[in-house]
Amino acid sequence: MTLILGYKVLLFPPRSTSPKSKDLKIKREKDVKKEEEEENEKKEKVQPLSLEELLAKKKVEEEAESKPKFLSKAEREAEAIKRREQQTEDRRKQVDEERKKRRIFQDIGRKMLEDPQEREWRERRERMERENNGNDEDDGRQKIREEKDKGKELQAIKVKSPSLSSLTQLEKRLTTLDQYLG
Repeated sequence: MTLILGYKVLLFPPRSTSPKSKDLKIKREKDVKKEEEEENEKKEKVQPLSLEELLAKKKVEEEAESKPKFLSKAEREAEAIKRREQQTEDRRKQVDEERKKRRIFQDIGRKMLEDPQEREWRERRERMERENNGNDEDDGRQKIREEKDKGKELQAIKVKSPSLSSLTQLEKRLTTLDQYLG
């Protein structure tokens, strides 16, 4: 025997439920009905306040606010401590912000006072660092740049100091300098 329910085709009819599951189903249905009845009763019991009740309630609240509230010594001390902590926190934040602004201003001043050639070198170095951040592929390029810079340094030293005419002596000094710095 086949039954068609919606889109499903059942070859066998559904099984009958056991007596225990029937009892549980009935209990659940009764509980749900009881809850719905209780909710309906609660909704019916709630009535809007009358105008007189609202005025009386407002009057009581105003009287409570108008009376001075006396605090114990411990409560006053606790409030004073909270106020002081808040003031110190605000002051500390303000001082930190001023320090940051002062540092930024000093850094700008230092940058403006430095030698133009040093500024150019620093800017070039910073630009190279920004470009090379996270780029491991640029290591080969970096080595080539360093070799070119060493060559330029050698030429500059050769031009500045005529007593150091041999290239080997310059290379020895540069290697010792690199070892000392590195």
